[in-house]
Amino acid sequence: MAWIAKTDPRLHRAYLLKEGLRHVFAVKGEPGKEAPDRWLSWAARCRIPAFVALGQKIRKHRAPIEAALEHDLSNALPSAGAASGRARGVGSPGESAALAVGEGG
Repeated sequence: MAWIAKTDPRLHRAYLLKEGLRHVFAVKGEPGKEAPDRWLSWAARCRIPAFVALGQKIRKHRAPIEAALEHDLSNALPSAGAASGRARGVGSPGESAALAVGEGG
């Protein structure tokens, strides 16, 4: 990691920002309430366009993101189900439901 920091500081900063964002979603309690502010401030100053834009999107949708974090909500299971349905060629929720109850083929 030290070699990357020395040879490509921008890549190293991007990695640290990515890990920092993972921390934002993992930390709970009072530190969890401060973590998004600190990360957003860092992202705004980082001069990496993708992270600056991500920070702006997070600011725009902050209330629903914070609600999801507070209540431990995730779309992981619905997304996994939808993805597996699309992988089998299921195009609509009705087709997916029919397949789930054994009416489809």
